[in-house]
Parts: sequence; structure tokens; C-alpha cells
Amino acid sequence: MHKSFIAYDPADRKLAVRLWDELRWNGLNIGIDLQDVPLHIDRAALLEDIVFRCDLVMVVVGETYSDEVRRLHALAIEQEATVIIIRLPGADVPPELASTRTVFFGDYAAALSHLLRLIPTHMLDTAVDTDRVLQNLRHQSRDVRRTTLFLVGKSRIHAGMRPAMSLMLSDPEPDVRAAAAWALQQLGNVDTAPALIAALQDVSYDVRSNAGWALVDIGRRRDSPASNAITTEVIAVLRDGESYDTREMAYQVLLRLGGRDASEAIKKYWDE
Repeated sequence: MHKSFIAYDPADRKLAVRLWDELRWNGLNIGIDLQDVPLHIDRAALLEDIVFRCDLVMVVVGETYSDEVRRLHALAIEQEATVIIIRLPGADVPPELASTRTVFFGDYAAALSHLLRLIPTHMLDTAVDTDRVLQNLRHQSRDVRRTTLFLVGKSRIHAGMRPAMSLMLSDPEPDVRAAAAWALQQLGNVDTAPALIAALQDVSYDVRSNAGWALVDIGRRRDSPASNAITTEVIAVLRDGESYDTREMAYQVLLRLGGRDASEAIKKYWDE
């Protein structure tokens, strides 16, 4: 069970998910309803039970400030949890629910820095729960899968490499596939090269671009024979790619990899 939780309205979901992601990177064991409330269950009762068990509750107060968020806010105060209010522009906090721990989120970077200073130090744990990460890579929510992939990349969680390759090639959401390619770039393992080359065929530019940059990083290494083989494989994509977009991305990769073979392949491509 999480020791902290973010309560928010659907209108403020984008900010709440971004904060959840940032705070986990900073070592806070924090929950959010995207992962903690299963479908077809009494949402109100479960959320109240989660908040009742938390030591820290962050309440995102936006212009809507629904009855659900207000109820969770009041419950957190009643059970003497540490409450931090995330106040958005245009929002009003009722006097009876006000807190000295209030962060105004106008400038995101400054507000995040302030927020991190308000979190009790003992609640921050830099250890990553690898099992939870792997579970979240299979989560039904695209937001959870995407933000977990950012965690995999930023924290260099190598256990997430194979799930990330699978998501990059098969996830139905292009932003998740793009995040997977980015994570693989951060991991920098040459074993991911075949999957990254396959991703150059993706219909999404973001996926192709992230996969391309990953291939450039890996292909520039000189400590592995597999890295040297990347140029050859990308040349094959430049020659036989299924679409112009795929061949164009292969061209961009070869341009950055450099070398005689890449230069000759590019020249031949333009001469044809």
C-alpha cells in the first residue's frame, strides 16, 4: 500500500500524472487512481480507503474542485495526514480546508522544487521497486505504461529492457511506443538494435525518430562488434524500406553514423 496519494479532478489529469511521474523519480512511494482503482469497483469507497491509510495526501485544486476531491481533502485532514495542496491558476481553496503547505503551480519547475522541499525527508526512498515497474509496463492505462517507460529510461532499469522492446513494437498507442524507444536509447544495450531497426518502419514519426537516435548512439560505440553491424542493417532499410518515411529515417541515421559504408550508401540512394 502506498504511503502517499494524489487526489485530482479529471480536468487536471495531465498535471497529476506528470507530478506522479516526477515524484516517483524522486523516490516517493506515491499512488494515483490510474493504477490504484480497478475498473468495475466502488470508486468512492476505494479512494476513501486509500486516503485513510496514507501519511501524505496531495490535493490538486483546480477550477472545478469536485465534490470527490473535496471529500478526499477533508478526509485527509480528519485523519491527520500531511496534506499538501497543489493550487492551480484560477482555483480557490475553502478556508476550512486551507493548508500552510500550499504550492501554487504557475511556473512548473519552481513549483516542483517547492513541492519537493515540503515532502518529509523520511518518506523519500531512492530504491526503485523493480517488480512494480514491470507490473506497470503491462498496465491497462496508456499513461501508466508511458510514464513507467520514462522511469525505466531515466533510472536505467535494465529489467525493463525486454518489455520496452515489446511495447515499442506492439503497443497500440504511438506515444507509448515512442516512450519505449526513448527508454531503450537510455539503456544503450546493443541487444536492442534489431528491435530498434524494426521500429524505423513505424507509422509514427516520434517512434521512428526515437528509434533512430537510439541506433545512432549504439552505432557510434566501438566496444562491441554488434554496434559495427548497425550501419549494415540500416543500409538495408535505406535500400528496401517499405515507405519513404522509413527510408528517410534510415538516411538520417546513416548521416549521423558516418563512415565510408554509410557515405557510399547515401550517395547511391540519391543517385537512384
